[in-house]
Amino acid sequence: MKCSSLNFSWLFLLFVVVSMSHLACDKQPDVLFKIQYQEQFTIPAGLNIIETHYFLINNIVSNYEAELVNFGFKDEQVGTLKPASGFLLSIDGGLNFNFIQEISIMLSSDNTFNQEAFYTIQVPFDAGNQINLAGALPDFKDIIKEDRFNVRIGFRLRDSPPATMNCRLTMRFAAQ
Repeated sequence: MKCSSLNFSWLFLLFVVVSMSHLACDKQPDVLFKIQYQEQFTIPAGLNIIETHYFLINNIVSNYEAELVNFGFKDEQVGTLKPASGFLLSIDGGLNFNFIQEISIMLSSDNTFNQEAFYTIQVPFDAGNQINLAGALPDFKDIIKEDRFNVRIGFRLRDSPPATMNCRLTMRFAAQ
């Protein structure tokens, strides 16, 4: 009797695992290709902790058309272009982001920043020199398919930056 009960448990577990993996696969459309952007900017020392601080990076070349050609797709085949992953890196050795509390990255083609692409809700106190950014849900195809677009990086600080920091923002978008 123990043997058949054990077999049933294994079969049930296998059924649950297969069902869950099937459901997970059905929710995510296939990624056709990814586009990556890297931009550098500087955070000055001594910013106050009361205000939200914004940094603009304008006229980023999208290369959307070139990426379509590179990966062998046409614009009509791309349904959406959604944030996949992102991170902020301190390119100055030894400087950490422990002074940052929250980050919001917004994109726009006309400087009306109303769609968040990447964010962090609470940066850990021990963030080190890299902060991983979560991707938001909106589709950015209309913005990125323009020749150029703009990025606004917003910071809420828990402490003043101890030194001027050179940073690199990396953003990856998935074409689906």
